[in-house]
Amino acid sequence: MVDDEPQIGEVLQTFFELEGYPTAMFTNPTLALRDFLQAHTRPRLLVTDYVMTPINGMELLARCLQAEPHLPSIIISGNVGEDELLRYDFRPNFFVRKPFQTQKLLKSVQSLIGPAPGLPT
Repeated sequence: MVDDEPQIGEVLQTFFELEGYPTAMFTNPTLALRDFLQAHTRPRLLVTDYVMTPINGMELLARCLQAEPHLPSIIISGNVGEDELLRYDFRPNFFVRKPFQTQKLLKSVQSLIGPAPGLPT
């Protein structure tokens, strides 16, 4: 989970963990990318905000996809619409507009990576 607004990231991290998904939260996309590339076991999913600096969520996703071409992803944003993503030659699996219902986001996560480990299906 990458969002430069710590409060949003913390709420989502807590939500995902309560739903059974271990979640690492980053407020800096550059640090998130570094940890992603250095991880012994790579994350199963990238959930990231779009508008961030020094790189945006799509730029972060592009760099992660270079290392892990089949990485599932969800881009979230309250500042741009899905049409902004058309300028890239790749797409995230889902685009979720802020504000959103957490259950809708959870359904997107479940459709990409399945039920949380250890929880009944």
